[in-house]
Amino acid sequence: MNDTSPAAQARYDELLRAQTPAQRGVQLGALNAAARALVRAGILLQHPDASEVELAARVAVRLYGRELATCWFAFVPTNAQ
Repeated sequence: MNDTSPAAQARYDELLRAQTPAQRGVQLGALNAAARALVRAGILLQHPDASEVELAARVAVRLYGRELATCWFAFVPTNAQ
């Protein structure tokens, strides 16, 4: 599904090409931070009593998978997904 008009897409592509690599990197970092915040907020809704460490472990499982999360955290909840 694409709800973007060809003219709007062309303008977006033009603006993106005009950015420097550093500007694109800053934009990518901001998008990454926003995605992590949304993941964390969703997990917090499901597990409101989770500690900060548990939240971080659950976020790691969601974003990077259980195998990597268990490398980074001593405890990863068995129901983390």
